[in-house]
Amino acid sequence: MAKKCIDGAKIYQYRRWREGRVLIDGTKIEEVGAMEISEDWDVIDATGEFLYPGFIDGHSHIGMCETCGGMGKDVNEIGDAVRPQLDALDAVNPEDCQFRKALKIGITSVCVTPGSANVIGGKASVIKTYGNIVDKMVVKAPVAMKAALGENPKRLYEGIVGPNAPHSRMGIASLFRETVLATRMYMKRKEVAPYLYDSVYEAMIPVVNRSIAVKFHAHSREDVVTAIRLGESLHLRYTIEHATGAGAIAEYLKEKDVGVFIGPAFGVESKLEQKGSGFDIAKKLEDAGVPFGIITDCPEISSDTLLLAGRYYIQAGASEAAVIDAFTVHPARLLDLSHRLGKIEAGYDADIVAFDAPLFEGMVDTARWTMVDGNIVYRRKDDEDGTIRYRI
Repeated sequence: MAKKCIDGAKIYQYRRWREGRVLIDGTKIEEVGAMEISEDWDVIDATGEFLYPGFIDGHSHIGMCETCGGMGKDVNEIGDAVRPQLDALDAVNPEDCQFRKALKIGITSVCVTPGSANVIGGKASVIKTYGNIVDKMVVKAPVAMKAALGENPKRLYEGIVGPNAPHSRMGIASLFRETVLATRMYMKRKEVAPYLYDSVYEAMIPVVNRSIAVKFHAHSREDVVTAIRLGESLHLRYTIEHATGAGAIAEYLKEKDVGVFIGPAFGVESKLEQKGSGFDIAKKLEDAGVPFGIITDCPEISSDTLLLAGRYYIQAGASEAAVIDAFTVHPARLLDLSHRLGKIEAGYDADIVAFDAPLFEGMVDTARWTMVDGNIVYRRKDDEDGTIRYRI
């Protein structure tokens, strides 16, 4: 297969623009620079276009809850609040129309995760947004374990009696803590009895040995602090998901070296812990030096509204550079994929999105084209539905 060369565009490389070409060999970027074009290469003329790394949505239920007349809701499994053996990949339908919507604005990777009904909800994975077989779309599986604090587990287990049915924030934190400690005991027992098998503890071993992080669903300031307390006391890797109240304690997050995924940016404040949320959270986190990614939590908001969310955060004071970081380098780092995703550099996945102008200049628009793994999989001119435009 011939190498591909993107020629004539301006290339965004971590907060600066540069002129040059992007050489692609298969699924990877081979070189970025002013190399001479070979007659053996397939040249993509991108004159006048602006290239960004493919965007990363670090928290999504895309394909698990189809929004366009699909097969139904497969985000949560109810009945036992400790379900680490569940796997989001088992519920993803690549035919969900949200994948197409993601490509239209340049989202090339998503972290697909179980929902927040359970204290421990199951395994999350990063997948590409193009393909028809989910196993071939996988970037890293699993990448994290979903956990939830606050109102969701409380509300969904109200009226249910059992050892794994918490009714308070104390019960939720205790159940998470007990599961981690029990996993450590199980690992010790397996050293002398390797035939032992328990699906719950087996699924938790990568969490305990820090191979994967915990994604703590936490909206309120109190729940964010509890997540930090659990993560630190149990010596876990973790991120905070949603973090609605985190702006008020941004300096504390910086002190604790915690990364967060913020969003969804708009929608109905369906829970008390979401009251008072504001778009200024991005500025507060930026000012404190806290790394953050911006998420859609699809289908809470549609995947094609990620750029619109970024515009709102900018209007509330965040810098354009920080928002672009939140689409690219920060989620890549927080998902432990900074060696593959989030940059247009040699050795990285050839996930690239082209726009007519720099992001956030004038009107937020769909991409001119989107490339995943070295192949252009979306072109605006081929889209019979036309473009999606937003003006604020």
